[in-house]
Amino acid sequence: MNESCQTRRMYGHNYASYGTYEVTIVVAGRQPVFGEIAGTTRAGGEAPHIKLSPLGEAVLRDEIPKIHRYYPMVDIWQVCLMPDHLHMIVRINGQLPEGKHLGIIIGAFKGGISRAWWRLTEGTEAHASDTGARGVRASHAPAPGSSNAPAPGASNTPAPGSTHAPASGASNTPAPGSTHAPVSGASAPGSRSRPPLFEPNYNDHILMRDGQLENWKRYLRDNPRRLMMRREYPDLFRRALCIVIDGVRYSAFGNLLLLRQPEKHQVFFHRRTGGVPTEQTDFWTTECERLISAAMSGDVLVTPGISECEKRIKNMALAQGLRLIHVQSEPIGRYWKPERSRFEACAAGALLILAPWPEDMPSFESDYGRFHYLNRLAGAVCAIGHSTSVAVRGVCQG
Repeated sequence: MNESCQTRRMYGHNYASYGTYEVTIVVAGRQPVFGEIAGTTRAGGEAPHIKLSPLGEAVLRDEIPKIHRYYPMVDIWQVCLMPDHLHMIVRINGQLPEGKHLGIIIGAFKGGISRAWWRLTEGTEAHASDTGARGVRASHAPAPGSSNAPAPGASNTPAPGSTHAPASGASNTPAPGSTHAPVSGASAPGSRSRPPLFEPNYNDHILMRDGQLENWKRYLRDNPRRLMMRREYPDLFRRALCIVIDGVRYSAFGNLLLLRQPEKHQVFFHRRTGGVPTEQTDFWTTECERLISAAMSGDVLVTPGISECEKRIKNMALAQGLRLIHVQSEPIGRYWKPERSRFEACAAGALLILAPWPEDMPSFESDYGRFHYLNRLAGAVCAIGHSTSVAVRGVCQG
């Protein structure tokens, strides 16, 4: 699975009309062309933020405002520029011109950034030639902050690290759908001989429920801190694309040392016990106290967190900073990251997330079958250190 060019198109959704989207665009090869992360998560230091490259400055100053200029019914509510990718919250406030939709807008936006990148790169090459320098390749953007990279040349450059798009709106706004609107990088003159800046396509989420927008905004604001935290505490954010436990292949994210903890307890509850919901029984009360007490003494809880009682204990462990191995069915790839609560638990060294490879997952006729399968895997994880072999391959920093 190539996550760097993943998509989330919703079949049947009208991408040409009203809607709010969180869009992610990734640089080809994950080149850090937009800048570098500076600061620290440690107390007393400067908060993590992006130190923009000339291309990063051009994106915020020039390319973001173009979207609203060419499509006045489209607003950019928030932007987070990272070294090798960017996030935007895009609001479409009305029907787009005929033949236009979100994908057309994003394609044109990517094309504009690509042309800016090519101009900066070619400018650097010309400067190197004038000064007798050799070896500058057109396939690479200027290094972030390089003195050889010419500044885009505007006085209203946004402050480094800003997650908000600059105000848009120029007096020479072209008509919506005008043929003078920017084209995508693929159709730009001379683009065939130039390397692509971005991975194909983009990723989008659609605003569907209460609270989702605020979650997006917090995620964008928190992105620099999350990246710096992974760099400062790499042992707590290991990513393994292949762990073999008792013959089953997993990918993993988090503190791999939890696999070797000698005392692990499976959290396993059926939805109903004796005909009533398990959470209403004395069995639940007793088992909950036993498991949380064991975890508070340093033992590790292992669960897929599917049934109501399993979810409750999983959430208690996350909230109280107890050690937990969470077995999930969602795949973990090279660029996958957990949501905030589990990310924070990884940062504290209290969480490991395991996901069996999709190729190895059996097909299930019902959710009940998936429930039992994942709980069987949790039982195998608990047996590590007794009769289960573990092979860890392809470990890298998160």
